[in-house]
Amino acid sequence: MRVSILGFGSVWRRRSSEGPGDPKRFARAAYYNTTGVAVSGKLRTRPRIVGHVRFNGVGGFNPNCPARMIGRAFECEEPCVWQGQNKVLFKTLLPRGVKPDQYLVAVRAREVGRLMVGLPGWSSDDVWVIALSEWREEQEALLLMAAYGWVRTSVGKYTLKPVACEPRRARLELTLAEETKQDALLERVHSPQPLTRLPPSAADSSLGSHHSFPVVRVHAARLPRELPAVIRLEGSPPCEPRLGQAAADNLVWRRTRLLDPSGGRPGTPRPGGILRGIV
Repeated sequence: MRVSILGFGSVWRRRSSEGPGDPKRFARAAYYNTTGVAVSGKLRTRPRIVGHVRFNGVGGFNPNCPARMIGRAFECEEPCVWQGQNKVLFKTLLPRGVKPDQYLVAVRAREVGRLMVGLPGWSSDDVWVIALSEWREEQEALLLMAAYGWVRTSVGKYTLKPVACEPRRARLELTLAEETKQDALLERVHSPQPLTRLPPSAADSSLGSHHSFPVVRVHAARLPRELPAVIRLEGSPPCEPRLGQAAADNLVWRRTRLLDPSGGRPGTPRPGGILRGIV
């Protein structure tokens, strides 16, 4: 399994296999990273879910500057549970061009809100909690996530989206409920439906059912005396579309003819006239 590092927990520990006289003790050491929170001004683990990630000194990990490992991918063992603790071993540093399978993500309440761990639907199925620390309003979690995996916090739903030009990096992006509603509304607005035939009792004489173009009713009281041949909405393309041709990014409305609500002949704009749109 290839894992790209996007962040670390706040607590580091080191374990050396040999005594202080061994000149290679740092190369043979193991480094453990887990989560922590501030308690009375001091960093404490306060684990709700116990776990850690491990790096070996001989695997390419630089313990003197862990920040240089951000955005780098490692060959890792599969996550496991040993003696009640979640563990992931990062074995070997991989070349920069390798595309990762998972991402190591550190999440803090002060940045994204509190994770709803344990509640139904709090995350996607591919999210694995390595460690979680909590103390009052403070919270920190170390997660293993796949691309486009998501978690739900007190703020909203966050989705992990890889950077297009650099797949080893990714960012958590907030998805608001309002954005979903706006997308659905825009889809309806920009997908006009043909005018269907109305029943005889509801059909207006000014709305010919044989027309398939969208129709916009225009009040004659607001029409200028000389109506321009083309009414272009703000931001519409400079060129005029042909009949039935789609206009890029906007709509251009052409005056075809203005009809009297009583079914009169084309002529001067009268109350209740209509302006047919070319989409």
